[in-house]
Amino acid sequence: MTDYGAFASGGVAMGNCNLEIIKETERSADNLKSRWAGFALEPEPLRKSIDQMDSRGIRHGTPSPFRSNFFKTLWTTVGLPDFSAEGSQVFLCEYTEDPVTRRRLLLEQLQEHDGGPLKVLGIKELILGARDLKRIEVRWENLLGRERLASRSGWELPAGPAIVLNQADKDGILGVLVYVESLEEVRSYLKEHELLGAEQPAAIKISGSQLRGLNITLIEKSGGG
Repeated sequence: MTDYGAFASGGVAMGNCNLEIIKETERSADNLKSRWAGFALEPEPLRKSIDQMDSRGIRHGTPSPFRSNFFKTLWTTVGLPDFSAEGSQVFLCEYTEDPVTRRRLLLEQLQEHDGGPLKVLGIKELILGARDLKRIEVRWENLLGRERLASRSGWELPAGPAIVLNQADKDGILGVLVYVESLEEVRSYLKEHELLGAEQPAAIKISGSQLRGLNITLIEKSGGG
C-alpha cells in the first residue's frame, strides 16, 4: 500500500486490468465493510476523449490532476456523473506514465507468478446493475459506441474486461467475472483457505469474511473464449 495522505492504495494486476484497493486514512463506520467504489476507463488520450464526449453531449467533470508530495502529476481524472451512482464512481483516468509500457510490465509480473495462487488469466466481465436499464444502456452506447456492442447490454473494449449491464434494484457495480486456468485447482485452494463460496457447474464464487460481500466469480477460460 502507498500512502497518499488522504488515502492509501495498492493494486493487484489481473492481466487485462488492475484491481485497486483503497483505504481511507481516517477510520469511519463505512471502513468496516468492503465495497466496489467504482472503476476507471483509460482514455486514449484524455484530451481526445474529452473532445469526443463534448461532441456527443456527454456530461463530464473538469480534468483533476493528482500530484505527489514533489508536485509531480501522477494521474489525471475526469468524472462521468451520468454513469456514476451513489458510492460507485465512474471516471476517466490518464496516468503520466506510458500506459502501454505500464500494462506490459504488470502483465509480465502476473505471468512470472503464474497468475498467483488462483492462476488468474484476466477479468472477463465487469457487471453493472441498473434500475432503469434502457436509460443506462443508451448512455453507455453513446459513450462506447454501437460498434462495440457485443451482445444486448454488453460492450467489448479494445483492452480490459467487457462491460455488462444487468437489471438490478440499485445502480452500481454488481461484481466481476474472472478467468482462471483451472477451477479444480481453484476449488482446492479456496477450500483450504476457507474462501470457497457457491458453486455452479462452470463457476465458483469466492466467499469469506475477508471479502465482506464483494461478488467475485471465477470461471475457466475455454480454448476459444
